[in-house]
Amino acid sequence: MESVMLVLDPDRSEHPDERVLCESYALPFENARLLEKNALTVLNAACSLDGEPYGQETYLVHLQDEVIREVAERGRRCRADIRYRFSCECEVADAELVVETLRCRKIVFNGADISARFGESWFVDRCMKRAAVGDLLRKGENQLILTYEIAPERAFHEVEEVYETERNRYQTEVELESVYVLGTFDVCTDGVKNHLKFLETPDSFRIAPATPKNFHGDLTAQNLFFFRGGFACGLKIERKGEERVTLAFERLTAPCARIRTALGERAVLNGMCECDITDLLQEGENLCELTVYTSNRNLLGPHHHRSGEPQFVGPHTYMGVKGFEDSIKYEHYPESTFRKGCCFVPFGLDDVFVRKYRKRS
Repeated sequence: MESVMLVLDPDRSEHPDERVLCESYALPFENARLLEKNALTVLNAACSLDGEPYGQETYLVHLQDEVIREVAERGRRCRADIRYRFSCECEVADAELVVETLRCRKIVFNGADISARFGESWFVDRCMKRAAVGDLLRKGENQLILTYEIAPERAFHEVEEVYETERNRYQTEVELESVYVLGTFDVCTDGVKNHLKFLETPDSFRIAPATPKNFHGDLTAQNLFFFRGGFACGLKIERKGEERVTLAFERLTAPCARIRTALGERAVLNGMCECDITDLLQEGENLCELTVYTSNRNLLGPHHHRSGEPQFVGPHTYMGVKGFEDSIKYEHYPESTFRKGCCFVPFGLDDVFVRKYRKRS
């Protein structure tokens, strides 16, 4: 997905009291489509050091410190094989894997060395390389193994109590990150709870055949839990004479949207109820494109914070321990802020209404 900069023009229309509403109706979404492949974030992994049996599979946010602590106790560089597993119910011809490859010595997927498949193509960030694996992905369990060499160093918990400016300089030679599966598929789980500002699911997911989407409403709960990108649809809007035309958005749960016509485009930011598009319309019927953008929040997390949707995010938010981030807005969290299961935010748009105004007589 390309980066997009939206410029919000100030409203240059007359004062609302100078015009009266003469017509209002909902617009159907024509040819609505997703702009990106769906995604699955693999959140758990297990580690094998120097060819020993794999340990227990655990959340990656916890595995990092466990591996660094174990390597430090051995006092030497160790080979670490990090094993990710996910389940698939169907073939996915356009499947891709996304891996942060910088420190990887070897990448093996379902028994095949795919290190050479990762080139310059990237996803979200230039360090997150992508490779096609549709020929290797199979029904049932799929396994990805990333091999690193890890040197002894301090774990994060050992610098937790030092002054913040020093703690913020903490870094490791190797960071264990989630991996991502992309493709035309659904991501299914068993049971979704709807809260006021977020959705809660179990932490087990599986890839399933893609199903049609209802673009009027929340898309996250339609098996697009980790999706990032957006969707686009066509709108037909008619303008007559000197009437002013606005678009009103019902429940826009997205950071922003864009209206594009033959005469230009306009940004719609989250929280805007109505947008004047008169100067983007010609006399008669206009074909417009509406694009609604999501963020990286559902793809990258945080997925496991007890609040469901924390408003201030930092390292502790992901690690599941109480930190300075929690005191910015909340004060009464226990020492552990980690919750089992995953939390996501809604994404979508219920309806778009055309509103037409004429000058007051």
